[in-house]
Amino acid sequence: MKHGTRWRLDLFAENTRKAKKGLGLNNIMAKRLVALIYALEGKPIDHTAVMNSYDIVKSSTGVLSAFRGNMSICIAAMLSLKGNPKMLFDRTAAVYDMMKDAGFGRSDFLAVAAYMVAANTEPENYQATVARMRSFYEGMKAQHRLYIGADDNIFAAILALSDVDQKYGIDNVERLYELLGSDFLAKNSVLMLAQIMVAGGMSGPAAADRVLALRNAFKAQKMPLDKAYTLPSLGILALLPVDVDAVVRDIGEAQALLKAEEGFGILSVSKQEMLMYAAAITASGYAEDVESGIIKAAASTSMINIIIAMQTAMCAAVAGGAAAAASSG
Repeated sequence: MKHGTRWRLDLFAENTRKAKKGLGLNNIMAKRLVALIYALEGKPIDHTAVMNSYDIVKSSTGVLSAFRGNMSICIAAMLSLKGNPKMLFDRTAAVYDMMKDAGFGRSDFLAVAAYMVAANTEPENYQATVARMRSFYEGMKAQHRLYIGADDNIFAAILALSDVDQKYGIDNVERLYELLGSDFLAKNSVLMLAQIMVAGGMSGPAAADRVLALRNAFKAQKMPLDKAYTLPSLGILALLPVDVDAVVRDIGEAQALLKAEEGFGILSVSKQEMLMYAAAITASGYAEDVESGIIKAAASTSMINIIIAMQTAMCAAVAGGAAAAASSG
């Protein structure tokens, strides 16, 4: 395992313990995502900075705003890592309004997508990026009306920020979906995986073969990364020009190290969630070595952005499901 990966695992674990105590009454999974966001940036969590940004979000929005949902503290964490969180949030809110005007529905996912656009392109490009995002989303929806959902807003934004041609992108997402759809049960997650890979510059049979090779290698080690909440992680890992066995070994070691940390026992963190964190941190370590352009989604958005977007989408989905279950109980 790379030294940087081991260091980030330790940092993530420590950040998680601090987030649990210092981020108020927010959802515990959202707190872990805040810890991850800081760890991926190689920084110890700064409670004061996060809560100051959280106050900016709260003071700038109404009680029913999507920015007050499950992902509010995560958006605050991302804002806190920037030089001028108030200015960036104002721009994020402006992009969010553009997205609603373009026909997107209110959701936590759209709020995160708005942040991704605001943080990764210039204001003069916002409108064009939102238009590209809508085009990608409609292209996906035309082919997969039963599976496309609000969570796909984030991945449509990632495609919009890339330099991928719209027709090429839509066609290649569909082709990759066709190649992989029969191999996995979670169809919406297959679509997310396909969008991640096309944004990262991979498509076609070779890309599908890479995904399946990783899936099979993880299954052989009893680390199933082909479930609904973890399948998109295979897309990120498939983008890495790293030997399959090395990836599986390193993620297995990362998972074992996290399990041994205080607060990461089986009663605290599910196996699938643990795998998500291990995969994200391992992938970020590899990404540092090859960030020269091989696996960039575009000049404006790096592999780390894709990892954060994927983790946010998955965590929001899990948190939303938990909230729904609680309200119906």
